[in-house]
Amino acid sequence: MTSRPDRSRDVAMLVTIYMNGMPFAMCMAERISLSGMVIQLSPWALYPESISEVAFTRETERGTERHRAAVVLDEVRDNRARLLFHSMDSQALEALINLLADDGRTDEDEPDNPASLPRIN
Repeated sequence: MTSRPDRSRDVAMLVTIYMNGMPFAMCMAERISLSGMVIQLSPWALYPESISEVAFTRETERGTERHRAAVVLDEVRDNRARLLFHSMDSQALEALINLLADDGRTDEDEPDNPASLPRIN
């Protein structure tokens, strides 16, 4: 079954967080949508409000694609952060759409909007 790209999806994907434009740490993304993502912060991410971008990779038939997207911090609680995409180039958007369309578990009843990403409890 193919997932719909307009839904949020549970993932276990390593991402690189950038703080003030500099690569800073690897974190694990837990959930992703076209609006943003929820990540587990690494112990080194002491100032999550400084996260400015997220980089992710995607394996394709052509090899590994690397993409970056600007983000804004929406919420932080304990070691989790909810980031909303601020801007990204067309290749990153296409990669994100393809990532969401890949087979995998989605929440079919949750349309893609910032509210579809879970609040951090």
